[in-house]
Amino acid sequence: MMPRNTLFLIIFISLCVFISLFSVYQFNLIDKVSVKGSKRMIKNNLLTLKSNMGLKPKDDSRPTTCEELTRKLPKTVQKQNHLQPVEFFNLSYNNDAYLDEIRYIHSPKDLCKRKSEEEKLILVLIISDTLDSGYIFRRAIRASWANITEHNGWSIRTAFILGKSLNADRMTNISHESQQYRDIIQGSFGDGYYNFTDKTMTGYRWAQQFCQHASLIMRVTQDVVVNIPQLQIWGELFHKENKTRIYLGQIYSNVRHHRGGKYMFKCPIKWPNQIYPPYAAGAGYAVSMDLAIDLNAMFCRTPFVFPDDNYIGEMVAALDIQPYPSINFQ
Repeated sequence: MMPRNTLFLIIFISLCVFISLFSVYQFNLIDKVSVKGSKRMIKNNLLTLKSNMGLKPKDDSRPTTCEELTRKLPKTVQKQNHLQPVEFFNLSYNNDAYLDEIRYIHSPKDLCKRKSEEEKLILVLIISDTLDSGYIFRRAIRASWANITEHNGWSIRTAFILGKSLNADRMTNISHESQQYRDIIQGSFGDGYYNFTDKTMTGYRWAQQFCQHASLIMRVTQDVVVNIPQLQIWGELFHKENKTRIYLGQIYSNVRHHRGGKYMFKCPIKWPNQIYPPYAAGAGYAVSMDLAIDLNAMFCRTPFVFPDDNYIGEMVAALDIQPYPSINFQ
């Protein structure tokens, strides 16, 4: 039989070991809770600090505000005897109230996720709509030229820009389509023909926010077929020559304002002359990212114009940029 003192000693040692293990467990548990609590406290303090500094937490459903876009305004040039109104040069017009109300209903924020720091990327923005015919176009595009996502060392990404439909069934269908393909940028504005300007502005703002490493942005309507190999050739050419402020397309000159019909000129200010500056036809044109960033600032500080292709041409003229005409845009 074991001596009583030895038995008590074994029990005492066992009890000490148990208490020690329990204390370690408690310490680890408290430590984990403390770390989680500390992380939560730090996050809350950061949000409070941002709020006190006038900075809002990141909201991926909100395009970058005009206040942020216009912190550095591009330099404009008012040439002698130029035909444009002064509002396109002094950048004092204010569209903040309208543009800052726009939200992304759908936004494929990971579409342009970098594969590497050396990645060369071209973004194609396609003006589409919520009609049934729009879905037919998108389906055909995805199955054809937009199916090319890599070409000669370049990444190609495509996204469709839509407005908001009043038809609940169509909105539901768009939601399902967006979840399936992750390539739809839908804004909270209307989806009519006269919303082309809204769609173009939203596409460029989205590009600056989520795809800023793209070298070239091609903007087309959904009834256009894009020659991806040719697009890549342009991208490579401009990349090798380190070209900036690129505005490329089929350039029209000395075009008079349309006074009626589908293409009727719309602008909130009066024009002393009824002739547009040179502009690239709206079926398809390309701009470099640095120019898109300048245009985003000017959208906030110049009068809106319809058609949108004329609007881009007016701002490009104010920036004193010479367009690149190309016979390939046919």
